[in-house]
Order: sequence, then structure tokens, then C-alpha cells
Amino acid sequence: MDNKPAVSIIMPAFNVEKYIEEAVASVSAQTFTDWELIIVDDGSTDSTAAIASRLAAADQRIRLMSMPSPSGSAYQPRKTAIMAARADIVSPLDADDCIPSYCIGLMMEQMKAEDADIVYPTMTDMATGKAITPTEDGIADSIYAGREAMKLTLDGWRINCNGGLIRRELYMQAYSEFDSTVRFVFADELLSRQLLYAARRVFISKAEYFFRRNPESVTHRRSGHLFDYIINDVEIDSFVSERYPDDREARVLAQRQLFHGIFNAYRLLNRFSFSGADRDYALELIAEAKSHVDWDFVRPHVSPRYYAILRNRLIPTAPAVRFVDFYRKLKK
Repeated sequence: MDNKPAVSIIMPAFNVEKYIEEAVASVSAQTFTDWELIIVDDGSTDSTAAIASRLAAADQRIRLMSMPSPSGSAYQPRKTAIMAARADIVSPLDADDCIPSYCIGLMMEQMKAEDADIVYPTMTDMATGKAITPTEDGIADSIYAGREAMKLTLDGWRINCNGGLIRRELYMQAYSEFDSTVRFVFADELLSRQLLYAARRVFISKAEYFFRRNPESVTHRRSGHLFDYIINDVEIDSFVSERYPDDREARVLAQRQLFHGIFNAYRLLNRFSFSGADRDYALELIAEAKSHVDWDFVRPHVSPRYYAILRNRLIPTAPAVRFVDFYRKLKK
């Protein structure tokens, strides 16, 4: 492995014994063969590490690394792999997803042809075969300035930021400019925005990325950390305020995302049973998020009913959200 590969494929892995072999097989099947694959086990308690070790022993292009202790999210194991990557181009791949055999080769061609810093694929639901993103016509097969591409991730993902090809230098820039010690569950989603903002040119490819809706993933585990996305929303709002001070569209989208995130947090509290500690944690995050909402600014851009619920101090918010959701179901 003395020769520098063209692409370093990065795969964090935690308790994915059911899926990791399929994910790695999709890498091995690539028609573009000049790659290395770095798997980072994040303290798995199942046979994930053993399977990854066997796969690495069978192909010298595959390396297995391990975190010293479970990090609780994909951010730190992904960072560990990127710091160890030997290629100038990084391709993140989750261990429960996979890619078609043409994917890396096509995106490499597109990165060169479009002089892009980032190429992101479209996202397809692995179970149904239906497209998830882009959510609008005209986005795929298009080039964007990084600042504009970042706006396509606000208040709903209009583009996919899983997989793809990213110049490693963008990661290194983000790690040096922002706090890279973060461990909250959705930290990777904040990093995606930081990478897009720093990119000169971003190409949205029609190459597919097959996404698995894995109910066992850390982002779906029923605990207080389900609400960590609120930390992400607050950070994104601050990021937009600092870097898009004169861009009203970006500001509206960031504030709407923050507002809707608060409302959806109450929905989660209504939908599932949480321990007292988890509920307290969620309510602390909600209170912090509310302090970042510019209520006068966001008011014309959100549902008047939802706005009234979140601003009303006389009626408890969670029951009010429950009533609205019940009313919506009746109307359907």
C-alpha cells in the first residue's frame, strides 16, 4: 500500500453486523479500483469488528481502525479515518448503506470535468427504489457555488450530503476553523454545511447513493440524544447569521429550521415515552433553541397556528401540539 490512492472511502461502523458486509461489497465491486477503504469501529458490541477484520485481511486496500471508546456518533470515527486518509479526495459511506458499481468512477469523472470541490450523488431509498433527494427538478446534473449549495440544506434537505466525493483539504479546513471535538449525534450534519460553504464549486450528480432506513442507527435510538438535532439547528442558525449577514433567504431558512425543530421536539415528546432525565434534557435544549428564535422576524414565514402555540405562555405547549396533530388527522 505504498502508492497513494486516488480516493479514500471512509466508513464509521457501530453495531452494523447485519449490513457492513454488503456495504463493503459495494465498494469492492466498483469499476474504479484506485481506492482505499478505512473502516473505523466505534466500540461495537456485536460482530462488526470481527467481520471488518476478516474483510480487511482479504483485501489490502481495506484498513480497520478502532476508537478508544464509543463516541456515540459518526463524527469522531469519521474524523479519525479522514485524518488517516492517504488520498486527496474523500468519499464517506455509512456502513448500513451502499453504492452501485459505477458510482465512484462516474463522480470522479464529473469532479474533474466540472472542476468541483465536492460532488454529491442523488439519494435513493434502498427498500423502495424511490428517489429521496434532490427534492426538486433541475437540481441534479447542476453546478453550484458552495455558498448557494449550502442553502439547499436549510429547512429540509433538498440535496443529499451522504456519500459523494469531497476534497480532503475542505475537511482539514473545517477541523481547524470549527470545534472538531463535538460528539452530539447530529454533528455530521453541521459539518456538511461547513464543507459546502467552504467549497468553490459543488456538482450534484445523478449517480445514486442507496440509503437504508436503519431503525437501529444511533440517530433513531430512543433516548434524549434523539433531540440532539436541536443543538445542530442552533449552531446552523448561528453559522448563517455570521456568514450570510445580508442574505435574507438564508436567514429565513435557518430560522424556519430552528422554529420547526422546536415544534417537532414537542411532537417527539408526545409520541414516545422518555425517562425523566431524557425529558429534562430535551426541555433544556428546547428552551435554549427558543432563545435563539427571532420571533418577529420568523413570524411571517411559519404557520400562524404553530407560532401561536409556541408563543402562548398560558397554555402548556406539549398538549397544544398534541391537539393540533389530532385535529390534522381528523381533517385528513
